[in-house]
Amino acid sequence: MTTTPQATPKDDLPTKDFSELSCAIVCLRKWYARHWLNLVPLQASAAPNFGIWIHKALDEMYKNDWSIDAALEQWAKAQLLPDEKRTSAIGELILKAYHLEYVSQRMEVLHNEVQWFLPVSRRGWDFTLHGRIDRIVRRRDQIWCMDHKTTTRLGATYFEQFHPNLQVAFYTKAGFAYFDDIAGMIMDAIFVGKNRNFARDYVVLPKGELELQFAEGLEHAVEVLEMEKALKERPEEWRTICRRSMISEACSSWSGCEYRDLCRWDFAEPIIEAEFKVEPWLP
Repeated sequence: MTTTPQATPKDDLPTKDFSELSCAIVCLRKWYARHWLNLVPLQASAAPNFGIWIHKALDEMYKNDWSIDAALEQWAKAQLLPDEKRTSAIGELILKAYHLEYVSQRMEVLHNEVQWFLPVSRRGWDFTLHGRIDRIVRRRDQIWCMDHKTTTRLGATYFEQFHPNLQVAFYTKAGFAYFDDIAGMIMDAIFVGKNRNFARDYVVLPKGELELQFAEGLEHAVEVLEMEKALKERPEEWRTICRRSMISEACSSWSGCEYRDLCRWDFAEPIIEAEFKVEPWLP
């Protein structure tokens, strides 16, 4: 059973989002570190920080009728972390090139930054799915959810990760709360580097496939809820409950897992105290 997305969550229901569920799917130990123990590295990563500020600048561009000046004014406020691939100058070049690439193909923006909460029920569990759609746009006669992605690996296979993808299913489902005829999701990929490169993928899920993927996502959410229940009841059994990932690439993919050493040292307190801080997850 699902109901219409709400503007705010129900206080008495647990809330799950795509990022937490995808973390648990890839590696339960990483989920345990980030979402149960609420640990984050003392040394923050430059990549997500850079992506957040690019998103903020794009929001201003779209909100202000494709004004590059509004985007650059927001970008000037960016508090970036040291990284030769993610400098203020590179970000400015990316924003100017993005504007040049797409301003003549501008779409009608129907909603910006749509935050949604979707109450659901599955296998005796009542909970809320939560997400944030970058924007809902009209392209020709079709309505789409759009999501921006910054990446250093915009190759020929980049978009394969979205076929299938839980985010696509969740966000498309939420989009139907605003319009009955959502066509799908536009994955708007932005290459981070000196070479300006952009690509878009239009992900369409037939209704039957959408329902199957959405149901799969609900199953993953229930698995996480059951894991949380077990950890509350038997915290000493965390090694069994949060088993190691069977995906060998999980520890080293992309720039590597920030919890790899912590996991290797079995979550030893001296490692936690020296390299991490407590910061609750705020989706």
